[in-house]
Amino acid sequence: MAERFPGAVLSFDVCNRRGASLMRRTWLREAGITEAPPFFSLEDESELKEWSSRFSSVSARSYMRGYRDIYRDVNLFHRLMIRLCDTLVRMKIVRIGFGG
Repeated sequence: MAERFPGAVLSFDVCNRRGASLMRRTWLREAGITEAPPFFSLEDESELKEWSSRFSSVSARSYMRGYRDIYRDVNLFHRLMIRLCDTLVRMKIVRIGFGG
């Protein structure tokens, strides 16, 4: 991808092993997805830096703060849910920049 799209940025959602396991047991089962596990988990985004020397940057932010920080715009219940997601399943938005 780095060769084909120099200077591009790839963004995607990740969670830790606990989060991936939870999704397989709930949302995916409800959707009828039973094939090979479609998720991989990521405990720490620094793991991605080892994948390729062509990544110009790797960064991550909290899932609910990754695209647009909504924390201050929501009620107390949603703030608690954001904190739960941040701590329990480590949901994040990861951005990888391809050198160009």
